Amino acid sequence: MDWVVPELGPSAIVEASRGAKDHTRAAIQAVSEPAEVRVLGQTGWRQIDGQWTYLHAGGAIGAHGPVDGVEVDLHGTLGGYTLPKPGGVEDVRASLGMLDVAPDRITLPLLAAVVRAPLGGVDMAVGLHGQTGIGKSELAALAQQHYGSVMDARSLPASWSSTANSLEEQAFLAADALLTVDDFVAAGSPRDADRLHGAADRLIRGAGNGSGRGRMAKDGTLRAARPARGMILVTGEEVPRGQSLRARMMALEARRGDVDWDALSSAQQHAAGGTYAAALAAYLRWLAPHLDDVRGRRSEEIAALRGQVSALHRRTATGIASLAWGWKVWLRFAVEVGAITDEQRDRLWERGWTALLAAAEAANAAVGETDPAKRFLVLIGSAVASGRAHVAARDGGCPASDPGAWGWRSRDGLMTDMGARIGWTEGEDLWLDPESAYTAAKSAGEGLSIDLEALRSRLSDGGLLQSHDPSGKTGVRVRLQGRQRRVLHLHTDALGEATEVRHRGVSGVAQGDSGRDTVRHHRDTRVSQGEMPSDQGEYHLNAGETPETPWSEYVTEDSGDFGPLEGLEGAETGSTGAYTPAHSAQRVSGDSPARQRVGVAR
Repeated sequence: MDWVVPELGPSAIVEASRGAKDHTRAAIQAVSEPAEVRVLGQTGWRQIDGQWTYLHAGGAIGAHGPVDGVEVDLHGTLGGYTLPKPGGVEDVRASLGMLDVAPDRITLPLLAAVVRAPLGGVDMAVGLHGQTGIGKSELAALAQQHYGSVMDARSLPASWSSTANSLEEQAFLAADALLTVDDFVAAGSPRDADRLHGAADRLIRGAGNGSGRGRMAKDGTLRAARPARGMILVTGEEVPRGQSLRARMMALEARRGDVDWDALSSAQQHAAGGTYAAALAAYLRWLAPHLDDVRGRRSEEIAALRGQVSALHRRTATGIASLAWGWKVWLRFAVEVGAITDEQRDRLWERGWTALLAAAEAANAAVGETDPAKRFLVLIGSAVASGRAHVAARDGGCPASDPGAWGWRSRDGLMTDMGARIGWTEGEDLWLDPESAYTAAKSAGEGLSIDLEALRSRLSDGGLLQSHDPSGKTGVRVRLQGRQRRVLHLHTDALGEATEVRHRGVSGVAQGDSGRDTVRHHRDTRVSQGEMPSDQGEYHLNAGETPETPWSEYVTEDSGDFGPLEGLEGAETGSTGAYTPAHSAQRVSGDSPARQRVGVAR
């Protein structure tokens, strides 16, 4: 019967048994008049006696300031969420002075996140990233210390070294408040990095979706989910990966030289002295009687602001509008309490809107970089430019235009394809073999986490495919190298800068160069077989050759047959191991007749 008192209270008396100890317990309960004390275990808004009250570790704040008779029990680092008595106009002005510590593109979104958190309905996170030693944690601490002066850069409430379950619980308990999770660095083994990114995905995605991880009780019943209920601020040297994850987070980049260290020192004194916390307490006192009205207009006002940034990713636009709305409410409060004038409010609003738009543009670009379709094309471009893959002409030979841009290299005047064949090109058309291109992209780098079928859909949805099968399939059937193939049809510009001829030191083929120029560029090249790149395959030595023989020394007037190109059917190749286009078939050296090299490595 140990559950009775904890569940029902001391007024519920269980009849004593024979033991003296049990009679003593029952007697104490019978003659006692227990006082009722509210003990709550979270931050944020609660209605007490019909009035909105904001809970913090030191008690509660209502429309008239501190509220008596409310006890809040927050364990661990959450105990730092302790607010003083509401401050005055000087405290509010000092809080606004935080904007001068770093560029507006950093400090204004941070302060907007601080004042947006108590308004509820947060469906985003804010990230602050940059290299070590530039003041990320110090900037984050200025924002965090609005919720408690003890939470400085060395005592932030959460860290990525904690488990995912711990972080999720902290984000649930820190309701209507800012929760800084410090030091996101994917160090250690790949497994450690995956664990960290998984924890970030779980926390930030849950905050963005307003959902928590489902759990079951011991008896098999479902337990209530515990989603994040405040604003999460992520700091670290890296940004958590994933397009949809980054779309749920406003990523701010801090660079070396951004922080004004003198201004930071002054701001840190205000933060440590409780000035910022007093300003937030005053804001909460003002919000208490206005909370229903402010929240009632939340959706409408955020939608209106989002309409002004519709060119951005939908979630990025919503996030920027949400922060801007919080900034607008804060400025309204500052005017009504006399901290700023109407004119100052208008200037601060324009300053804030401009800074938030700049931050949103950067965040939107970061989201685009992680788009799986665009990432696929970047990886393909990297594979081609580095010689790990190549694109052939429609007949399977060397492309007539810019072969160096399509993964072909000049060896002693002859063009040789590099790596696996992933597609074909002609004019402005690029046809990619789905399987080989996907394999090449996966091997070229990280960041492509979706399967091939999902990638097909992303390419189509992104408007990157030039044509579709009449049946609705993403691939089309095109006759390439003598037979019908189902391929992905793109424009040659799809690979963008990744396929620009930037590797002239490797390929020797500059844009606009003629075949004769190509031969001249490589006339004096001396590449020994021992220096041959590993992706060239096995080289079969001719009579008299050694592994150290320079390529250009062994030529003959007859070209040999060295078998089909790698990855092509023998009946369809129509070429030898090294494809020699008509415009570069001859190699002139002094008074020697035109000659072709034999023994090409394929």
